[in-house]
Amino acid sequence: GLDFGNRGLEPLTPLPHVGSVILGTDHERVMRLITHLEAMVERRAVAWSKVNAGTIVDYRRLADAPTEPRIFLLLDGLAAFRQAYEVAGRFHWIDRLGAIAGAGRQLGIHLVVSVDQRNGVPSPLAPVIQGRIVLRMSDEDCTALGEPDDVFTPETPPGRGLSAGYEMQIAVLGGSMDPARKGTGTAALERRKCAKGNGRAGRRQT
Repeated sequence: GLDFGNRGLEPLTPLPHVGSVILGTDHERVMRLITHLEAMVERRAVAWSKVNAGTIVDYRRLADAPTEPRIFLLLDGLAAFRQAYEVAGRFHWIDRLGAIAGAGRQLGIHLVVSVDQRNGVPSPLAPVIQGRIVLRMSDEDCTALGEPDDVFTPETPPGRGLSAGYEMQIAVLGGSMDPARKGTGTAALERRKCAKGNGRAGRRQT
């Protein structure tokens, strides 16, 4: 995760399938992560070509690698990322992230971003964004984004969203947007996952 927001990704850190959450102020680690993903794209492109795989589903089957994982990079606060990197000497990192998002999709490497401004997506990233979920905004006007404007109200619960005209409800751990309650919900999920994993390990041993 790359957290350019208000530490909204931090509660995900304890989960076993989360590698790390990097704060947007840590430029060195941001660069290292982008470079690491570039290398992963290159490695997977070579591996995919050897078995003539077009997608990660094909690769898992053709290479007999059913556990090959999908990789998701979560970037919270895309407008802040744009502000930090659309400057001299850093702009190429936006281009490199856009290249990862474009080439990585078929290789099982995906970019998920959040943005709180309609025009907050940098031009190198805009063409590679394939799907969009519109959550409630401060002005509650979704018509500029091609969605109906009569869905969200001040009483709309957290997690309510729109995508291609369909209304959806996304789960919110802890049932609240309060950071402390979200953290508690994430910790409870981690305990359940760990307990389930330990249970499976115990059954295999017996």
